[in-house]
Amino acid sequence: MGLYPKGSDWRKWDLHVHTPASSLENQYNNDWEAYLTKIESFGEEIAVIGVTDYCTITGYERLRTYKDEGRISNIIDIFPNIEFRITPQTEKDKGVNIHIIINPEDPRHIEHIKSALGRLHFNYQDQKFSCTDAQLTDLGLRFGGASSPQKNLRDGINQFKPSFETFRDWYKNETWMNKNSIVVASNNSGDGISGLRANGLLAVRQNIYSFVDAIFSGNPSDVEFFLGRGAENHET
Repeated sequence: MGLYPKGSDWRKWDLHVHTPASSLENQYNNDWEAYLTKIESFGEEIAVIGVTDYCTITGYERLRTYKDEGRISNIIDIFPNIEFRITPQTEKDKGVNIHIIINPEDPRHIEHIKSALGRLHFNYQDQKFSCTDAQLTDLGLRFGGASSPQKNLRDGINQFKPSFETFRDWYKNETWMNKNSIVVASNNSGDGISGLRANGLLAVRQNIYSFVDAIFSGNPSDVEFFLGRGAENHET
């Protein structure tokens, strides 16, 4: 009762926050001090954040270390949020944006996550690449040629787009991950599920809707649809 004297209380969770370690969508150019200061400036406005990186938890690990050292003490907890792009592509020629948000309560959760990611694969030129920083860098090197390690990693992440079926089967077979995470997908028409072509990929769209646990969307019409008050679009 001392912590929450009013009983139940609403708190904001922002589960999609990229870090300076993100190979894509990086707005801080590896300036961790500016990033930490910005989060601390939120005060009590945000209670929990999902630390988001593409195909990796490198940023989450570093932010967890900063938090353990006393930074961002205004944030109650942080969750790993691993962002992927999967195929088939949307009408805008983008991979579907899908996330795994993981419960960090298990003291060995980082070890479990890395082990699971090592078993997710993407094939390029008859070579199998796993979803680890080293293998993603090798994929970028194979695809784009020799460059800096940062660019090779970024190129590898950009090209690492397993099929929905590969991603689904991998996730369902990862017992620890399956029990300790949820899958969330964007419904944006650009890089989300609704962007899949209705004339040929409607069944795939429905399969992905059935697979995910939640949807990222700020569109009121999506709320109506997922409350059962809308209809699937069968038009081309």
